[in-house]
Amino acid sequence: MIACPKPSSQLLTKSRQVRKAASLSKAVKRAVMERDQHRCRVCGHAAQSVHELRFRSLGGVVSLDNSIATCGSGTTKCHGKLQRHELIPVGHPNGRMRFLDNAPPRRAKARLGNHNPRIIGHKIA
Repeated sequence: MIACPKPSSQLLTKSRQVRKAASLSKAVKRAVMERDQHRCRVCGHAAQSVHELRFRSLGGVVSLDNSIATCGSGTTKCHGKLQRHELIPVGHPNGRMRFLDNAPPRRAKARLGNHNPRIIGHKIA
């Protein structure tokens, strides 16, 4: 039989803290979905995820006041637009919110079939 060392109490404490934070996060996500009636706060479609308005890495907390229900994942649909800062939320999550469009302007696509090399006023050889 191979003897394994017993984990230190610090590791066990850290593991418990991670599990407690995860269960708190799940409870808040359920509450946010119920508050927003499982609808995206941006477009009104069915919500699939919860977006934190102020990220935890920037000092945000897991709470109802910092979260809204959104459609899509962190890279698609409204949630993706919020992650890329193409939409700027204005207002309070528990009340009325607006979203300002901050998307960069789209470039016109070159149409190869309709390309006309002739420029008025210039001679092209």
